[in-house]
Amino acid sequence: SYPTHSEELDYATLLVPTVDSTRALYLMDCFFKLKKPVLLCGSGGTSKTSTAEMFFDKLDRDRMLVKRVNFSFATTPSMFQLAIDGELDKRGGKNFGPPSGKSMMVFLDDMSMPEVNKWGDQTTNELVRQLVETKGYCFLDKDKRGDFKIIEDLAYVGAMNQPGGGKNDIPNRLKRHFFAFNMTVPPVA
Repeated sequence: SYPTHSEELDYATLLVPTVDSTRALYLMDCFFKLKKPVLLCGSGGTSKTSTAEMFFDKLDRDRMLVKRVNFSFATTPSMFQLAIDGELDKRGGKNFGPPSGKSMMVFLDDMSMPEVNKWGDQTTNELVRQLVETKGYCFLDKDKRGDFKIIEDLAYVGAMNQPGGGKNDIPNRLKRHFFAFNMTVPPVA
């Protein structure tokens, strides 16, 4: 929303839609309605994160929470799991979900950043894949270790740099669950 005459305009948080971001927002909305995850790919400066934030601003915050998970080279599977678990409430038995019967959008920013081990695996992204694919993962608690935790009412948006030139790709087993599209550099007008 635009500020009124009494409000101070904060230019640092102003997001200006472009033709490409508007197109991306439309596609994201279509796939959100179909309950399909979306992956925004593009080089630096293609407004992947800004486009995702514009999409999140349009969500009904009374029914949908947004959890942002920023990946880095040092992100471990347990760090990711604890970040997700910190937003969940127990719903009964081994079922967990966002509080108050809400849904939660998980924004996976810089998905291609986690370390690739000597066998070529990204263990953090394998846990992400397990969560997206099976709607859960195993408990970390010592007394329940190995039991499967069912996680309900999550939706996903991912963002990553294009692979190549020293930048990692994400595993194909994870990528197949997302509708991936390329974000282009905004034109200079």
